[in-house]
Amino acid sequence: DALQGAATLAQFEAATYAVSAAATVVRVDNAAGAGAGTPVASFMRGRRTSGQSVAASNAVVFTAVDESAGTDISLNTTTGHITLKAGKTYRLVGSVVSSTTSAQRTQWRWRNSTAGLGIGAAQVFYSPSDTAGNSASGSPATATISPTVDTDVILQNASLLTADAGGNTDFGAGASVHPWFEVEVIGGHEARAPSDARAGRRRDRQ
Repeated sequence: DALQGAATLAQFEAATYAVSAAATVVRVDNAAGAGAGTPVASFMRGRRTSGQSVAASNAVVFTAVDESAGTDISLNTTTGHITLKAGKTYRLVGSVVSSTTSAQRTQWRWRNSTAGLGIGAAQVFYSPSDTAGNSASGSPATATISPTVDTDVILQNASLLTADAGGNTDFGAGASVHPWFEVEVIGGHEARAPSDARAGRRRDRQ
């Protein structure tokens, strides 16, 4: 309609810009349908505040949350379970930065506790006394998961023996030597257009 009423080139260009701008304005709402101003995607970063002896197949128990946004991710600081709400895609990153284990090979991996499955890529490294013929990078454990039901995940000791997570004071005694994790929503939020933008799209198609 605005284009049809444009009598000059300047008016035509101004009207074209107005319609185009209206057609591209979007607002990202959270899963509950809240309006603008709510977090675009949930996020959580947490850590342990001390070392932990972790039996084989057990979880690193993260005891503190440093940063968080949204309501899709929650941490149980007693069990180490991280609960992810259904209907989103999440990126998981975790690391056992240091260890006092000195006589074995250790492996840390994300595990879907609800489904009973290991997921993603493991963090692996050798102990000082290991005369291994190979090498390991020690890169953080990572995974991507898209749960269809609310799901618990843990950072698990996937080694065969008990291993220590954190507690190595060779690099200081602060929080930087203890395990940490980051979980963020990377998919599942819908970009919704306000009513005026929808109207602009309708006009643009006519």
